[in-house]
Amino acid sequence: MNRPTGFFRSWHLWLALAVAAGAAARLMFLGTPAFEVDGIMYSISWSRMPLRFLLFGLLMGHTHPPLQFIVSWVAHAIFGESEWALALPSVLFGVCALVMLWVWAAGTGRRIFGFAAVGLLSFNLYHIYWSQHPRMYSLLMFCSIGLLWAAETLSSRSGRGRIAAFSIFLFGTLGAHFFGVVPASVACAFVLWKLFRSLRRDEPAVSSSFAVRLFYAMAIPAILLLPWYGQFLVSLLNRGEAYEGVRPDSPPVPVDLPLVKTVVGAYGFGTTWLIYLFMALVLIGVWRLVRSKRRSLLAFETAWLVLPYAAFSLVPTGHFFDPSYTSSTAPVLWLWAGGGIAVLAARAGRLWPALRSP
Repeated sequence: MNRPTGFFRSWHLWLALAVAAGAAARLMFLGTPAFEVDGIMYSISWSRMPLRFLLFGLLMGHTHPPLQFIVSWVAHAIFGESEWALALPSVLFGVCALVMLWVWAAGTGRRIFGFAAVGLLSFNLYHIYWSQHPRMYSLLMFCSIGLLWAAETLSSRSGRGRIAAFSIFLFGTLGAHFFGVVPASVACAFVLWKLFRSLRRDEPAVSSSFAVRLFYAMAIPAILLLPWYGQFLVSLLNRGEAYEGVRPDSPPVPVDLPLVKTVVGAYGFGTTWLIYLFMALVLIGVWRLVRSKRRSLLAFETAWLVLPYAAFSLVPTGHFFDPSYTSSTAPVLWLWAGGGIAVLAARAGRLWPALRSP
């Protein structure tokens, strides 16, 4: 019998099947049940406004930057006001996140990790839920994966397209949620560290040209979003009034083991033993990354995962913490867990011939 060749033998077929299954899971029952209260407020109420009033209104005191509201406004203008139409952008971002997760893994030499991670994410209840609601978390997770890919693959020899992609995903991460500033800062610090290292190793002319482009790639998103981040910072520093539940004198949210278990449980693993299984897969993936001696990637992804929770424990946000606020950390866990699955599958493949022998 002839062995399959071409497309059917490649990773592209299996990736297409996984993405198609994930898209079907996100389109299934879209629009039912009805949106939660925040979804109605953010998608319908704000999308009815003229765009100039929407942007100005967000500057007058709101808990989110403007990007998701602009997306909802565009969806409302094109498709109308049905729940299905307003949730469609979140579905698209959710499906694109599956593809972007693969691109990130393959671009950093972890193709098998990525394939397993896409399989996990395709049926992840947490991601499916936010892919069916007109909130900013599907957008945030997609842009976070893109920013991880861009930061890890960017080098002093990268072309303008890669630098532009870094800038776009940086803008998306910052523009989706105010707590996107933490992973965005980690990504910028990592890229600047690589720039400093290239200045010591590469030709100065190449690194200088890259540094100029990188400066614009970081400065443009920051300048565009500065008005909204400025008013949010002022509201945190203003001790005289509350800002939609945010008070500087409120106790910080403790980041402890129960909270971490809650966050992991929100990723579609609702029972305790599944949480521990997921974390075991994560640890195996980390072990494989350590064995590969890719210390810079491990350090960067660890900082991406840990620092948002550390920041949340320091910022006086009172009682309203929700795991969704730090959903930008989820892609790292997915990829590491995918690495754990890949390692176990490889070990099982080696044992299978011995188990079959008499």
